[in-house]
Amino acid sequence: MSMREEMRSLGNEIVRSYDERISGIAQIKSDTSTLLKHFHRDHTAMSRQLKADLAKSAANLKRDVNTMLKRVRTELAGARDEWQKMTAIMRAKRGAPIVPEVKAGLKA
Repeated sequence: MSMREEMRSLGNEIVRSYDERISGIAQIKSDTSTLLKHFHRDHTAMSRQLKADLAKSAANLKRDVNTMLKRVRTELAGARDEWQKMTAIMRAKRGAPIVPEVKAGLKA
């Protein structure tokens, strides 16, 4: 093979290699774009699901706290009544005058 043919072959190889790199880069760009679209779609779906789960959790937490507060209020009212009964009994035993019952301003 002559020098001229070798140079021509080398030039053709460089051009072919360049075209292959450009084609490969285009494929990588296309794949990346598709992948990013899938990521965005999946992220949006996860976001919706997370918001729904958090709203449900917050509602359950609020319901549980309200139930607990009602129970505590009921127990405190019962304790207050028992305390006042005990106070009346102790005052009667000591002969002290009975003070009118005091109602605390608790919300129901």
